[in-house]
Amino acid sequence: MAVHHPLVFPVPCTESAVRPARHRVVATVRAWDIRLPEDVLDAIELVTGELIANAVQHAALGPISVGLRQDGDALVVEVEDAAKTMPRTNPLDPDAESGRGLQLVSALADRHGADLTETGKRCWAQFRLPAGAGSGGEDQRNNRWERPVCAGTSSAFGTVRLARTG
Repeated sequence: MAVHHPLVFPVPCTESAVRPARHRVVATVRAWDIRLPEDVLDAIELVTGELIANAVQHAALGPISVGLRQDGDALVVEVEDAAKTMPRTNPLDPDAESGRGLQLVSALADRHGADLTETGKRCWAQFRLPAGAGSGGEDQRNNRWERPVCAGTSSAFGTVRLARTG
């Protein structure tokens, strides 16, 4: 598979910016000629939208940037914002109109997590490229990994450890 230059672009801190940003990520995956089934592209779009929407909701005023890169046999979507508060999942309330975003990310991404940065945090989701996508990767959608959301970067809280879930 061809090596692709990472995509990084700023996103305004407004709800109306979420939709065009998630569409741009999927359009880039298609432009890179990575052959993925539509359901995987849909999952990438949904997860990207959730990560950006969370940044818009919680970053308030700070800058937001979205990144997409290929890392070996995986695609990684990253959303950076200026908030230092790490994301956390709350118990599901069947009557609540929001609060399910991280559960969706966990269900759809192969790995996901968050890291503190010097200027805020980076939330990311990784999608394994299935065999036949051109990367030689295998489809391992049931082999999920998640970074503990209480962990930070090595400079702030020690080494981030991966914990298997599911």
